Amino acid sequence: MAFPNVQFKMKRKRAVSSKKEGTAMRPIAHAALSLTLLLSCAVRAQRRPEAEVPAGNAFHLEPGRNAVGFRLLEGQDRSRAVTGGASATAHPRPVRTYVWYPARGTPRAMRFGRYAELADGDIWPAEISGSLHGALTYSHRPLARALGPAGYEALLQRPVLAAENADPLKGPFPLIVLGQGWSIEPAISLAALAEYLAGRGFVVVATPLVGTNSPIARVEAMDLETEVRDLEFAIARARELPFVSPDKLGVIGPDMGGMAGLLLTMRNRDVDAFVGMPAGILFEHPSGLPRSAPGYDPLALRVPWLQIMPVGATTPPPGSSTPSLFETAAYSERYLLLTPAMAHTDITIDGLIEGRSRIVGVPQSTPTGSEGQKAFMPYVLEFLTAFLGPDADSRAKALAFLSRTPVGR
Repeated sequence: MAFPNVQFKMKRKRAVSSKKEGTAMRPIAHAALSLTLLLSCAVRAQRRPEAEVPAGNAFHLEPGRNAVGFRLLEGQDRSRAVTGGASATAHPRPVRTYVWYPARGTPRAMRFGRYAELADGDIWPAEISGSLHGALTYSHRPLARALGPAGYEALLQRPVLAAENADPLKGPFPLIVLGQGWSIEPAISLAALAEYLAGRGFVVVATPLVGTNSPIARVEAMDLETEVRDLEFAIARARELPFVSPDKLGVIGPDMGGMAGLLLTMRNRDVDAFVGMPAGILFEHPSGLPRSAPGYDPLALRVPWLQIMPVGATTPPPGSSTPSLFETAAYSERYLLLTPAMAHTDITIDGLIEGRSRIVGVPQSTPTGSEGQKAFMPYVLEFLTAFLGPDADSRAKALAFLSRTPVGR
């Protein structure tokens, strides 16, 4: 598929070697000097005949080599209490874990309406969320309003790639956990990326972004810590599944989910790779997060890291002299994928839905539009394959993809 409006650049910095505390760095991360590669490219890919792309696929995704299964794991974290509602009664914290996975055969795909129904279920019951329960339904969210009643009803009837409760392939497959961001709270917000990766050999899990004691999260230390703990809960639940690898783990997140994913990666030596989508982690964020959060330490980021950022977000704030995280995370193998301007809408499922009017209440989509999301998906896939792939050959090919300058057509 060609993306004529998308121009990407890639920068890479190798990690310095370290023997601190007996830690053996990955073979790829051995260079004593930082090495920067600037790759200037127009992203191009082969287009499959339109007849081979499932008709009406809501996100216009090309299928991977296997079918995509989906299941919802309901749960409660009884180590944490939620206080809400008129009586301020304490309840165990609800945590819903969405799971996309490689599936057998050609199961019957869900319709988008099932995703919308699931998103409604993410909202805490009225006894916790109070009057916000009805206001937060998916039909009231920006995408539905931008489509209008008829357009939204038509979207609900369109199929997606995932098939609910389909038989999983044996595996074990690497596990990827997705964090959500502010204004993209539903766990389905990155469903297109989840389906894309699951169709290509990964298990992907996500949880909705929900505040500590409110269904609406705020960009503050307590709610950020809550998201980190929700992601840890989802990882533990997913690892109970027999087709999930117990020792290959990647983390992805945009916006507040990128902050949470970064903290999770810094604290947890179990993580093998981190992908940050546009998020306020390179420089100081107005909230002070994530730098003010417990466990934040650039030198603790010791795994390969791909950061996807618009070019305009890679300059420090006015008056700042603090080095970027890309410069100070010296023990990480760092890749910086520079994109055209991309807003929240561009990186979520909202950006892939055609026929909508201007989405009110969130940063607007850019001229790059859905092309940007579809263009960076292969970079995410190849990055994860390079460091979580099943064999040496697939890992070597993925590293070669990240290192070369694509040839435009």
